[in-house]
Amino acid sequence: LDATNQTAEVTYQLSWSESENNYSGLTAATIPASVTYNSVSYSVTNIGSYAFTYCTGLTSVTIGNSVTRIGNEAFEYCSGLTSVTIPNSVTSIGSGAFISCIGLTSVTIPNTVTSIGSFAFDNCTGLTSITIKAETPPALGSSVFTDTNDCPIYVPYGTIDAYTSAWPEYANRIISMPLDALITGSVNIEETGTRKIIRNGRILILREDKTYTLTGQEVK
Repeated sequence: LDATNQTAEVTYQLSWSESENNYSGLTAATIPASVTYNSVSYSVTNIGSYAFTYCTGLTSVTIGNSVTRIGNEAFEYCSGLTSVTIPNSVTSIGSGAFISCIGLTSVTIPNTVTSIGSFAFDNCTGLTSITIKAETPPALGSSVFTDTNDCPIYVPYGTIDAYTSAWPEYANRIISMPLDALITGSVNIEETGTRKIIRNGRILILREDKTYTLTGQEVK
């Protein structure tokens, strides 16, 4: 706890060593936006280095929207981790933060992230897709996405040149995400008997009181 700034950091339990699981038996973790101690509220801004390292039973993590940094090797070797939600408050992901999280199948990095440390997702061999929301490529350390199954790296529409220039080592994996995946908000467009809406970032089409995706699938 930082009493001066009223901020808190998630730290590892007791002493750290490569042979111990810091939070034995933990299967899911929700990191709150704030904690209260002695009637004082502290904003949780940082997941510290090694915080959950070797928590092999951990399967899902939800990070509160006050966290700005995920520390070095915070989730390293969490081999059972299949789901992690990184909020828009995060600006940096530390070195080796998710190294060898082999259970992860996809990861979305929000548009607020400006730097990703070396080996952050190295050896995440289960990944099938990586989505980067930032229009300006985050600063990248070395071997960030090494041994990630050569999965596609989706970047915002119109930014492929910027990404391939900034990340030449991954140029052959960088793909533009669909334009409708980038749109947020709500807007109605009238056109020839149909109505296009934007819901949860997706363009949908309303026709005859039914809702369809752009590929023609009905949304129930």
